Amino acid sequence: MSKKDKKQKAGEEKPISVKSGDLALYGGVPVRRDMPEQRVVTGEDEIKQVVRVVRSGRLTSLSHGVVEKFEKKFAAWCGAKYAVAVNSGTAALHVALAALDIGPGDEVIVPPYTFIATASAVIQQNAVPVFADIDPATLNISPQAVAAKITPRTKAVVPVHLFGLPADMAAINEVAGKHGIPVIEDACQAHGAAYHGDRAGALGRMACFSFQESKNMAAGEGGMITTNDKQLARQCRIIRHIGMAAKYEYVTLGYNYRMPALSAAVGLAQLKKLKAFNRHRAALAEFYAKKLADLPVTLYPAPEGVTSANHLFPVTFPRELVPDREFMLLLVRALHAENAPVWWVYPAPLNQVQFIREQTAYARQCPFACPLREEPAAYDAHECPAAEDIAGRTLVLPTAPCYPLSVARDTVAALRKVTAYFSG
Repeated sequence: MSKKDKKQKAGEEKPISVKSGDLALYGGVPVRRDMPEQRVVTGEDEIKQVVRVVRSGRLTSLSHGVVEKFEKKFAAWCGAKYAVAVNSGTAALHVALAALDIGPGDEVIVPPYTFIATASAVIQQNAVPVFADIDPATLNISPQAVAAKITPRTKAVVPVHLFGLPADMAAINEVAGKHGIPVIEDACQAHGAAYHGDRAGALGRMACFSFQESKNMAAGEGGMITTNDKQLARQCRIIRHIGMAAKYEYVTLGYNYRMPALSAAVGLAQLKKLKAFNRHRAALAEFYAKKLADLPVTLYPAPEGVTSANHLFPVTFPRELVPDREFMLLLVRALHAENAPVWWVYPAPLNQVQFIREQTAYARQCPFACPLREEPAAYDAHECPAAEDIAGRTLVLPTAPCYPLSVARDTVAALRKVTAYFSG
């Protein structure tokens, strides 16, 4: 059957004939009976921590010391001197940029293959995100591409440790350091990842983490900024607390980004389990790597000296199998019909997002046409060819502690079944 025929068949309510071994999408028997649910693995530790806070009658970071305790323990875990808790990973990125006094007329270099918050936090600070393409071998921002994008307006570089794999921080720090540009790690997917002996969170001027429930450790919602710079930590604390240095002493524009005490309570309990959670993720990642090695897909092993947090396990299909977006959608539908928990998380690079490409985030095209710039910002929808190509062909497989090995086995079986069908 040709790919064209298979695309036509996908639109039929019922296949004309169903053969043994056909895809569940076309009436065959699915690999799994149902789709496994993703959830946070919690227990008595989380319950005890939360009950302790609730019984205290003090639920905010202003009135309960659990947030400060969480900050100290998380900083120590990362090998950083200071940590500042906020209410999301997006808020962490925004506060970090604000603490560096980045604003109108400034540019921040970010990767195009990542979650939108990496770029939107820059725009929230009224600065312009500049996209540097990715390294196809790691899916992370390319140091060479970063070097090519630096201008006198560049005020920060934000590498993302995508899917838990640390970016090439030595090369990025070297490139940025030559120009005196600070590096902010987007480590929202990289709790416990390591780069040549140092953990994510202590590899740049600052680092930002998320504790949203899908992350390696969760607090429901929440975020953290880590740094070794005392003054930056102080500025982050002021900005997250509506710009207040002391009671009713407003010293800068700030935001209400404080972490609730209940989130910190859950985070404290989760932090104790992070090593065990990451061992489980590593075991599933190792299983995928072994069982998918003979398939016509691209995998992304960690470079020597680098330890991934294995937030997710990316798999890129060959162009011969996935020639366009329509066929990728068909592939995803087929895998979901087999009840395989896989996701097409970033289907297009961020330089193709409409409100960025068309520069309509704010009225009158701010910050892209800021009068402090010599010329308006400009985006080419195809300026990051590696990211554009890979984004359209890459799915991620689950590694979360809630998924037992049996789910990984079924996910591999579904991938084998679907790729064999469409490759035949």
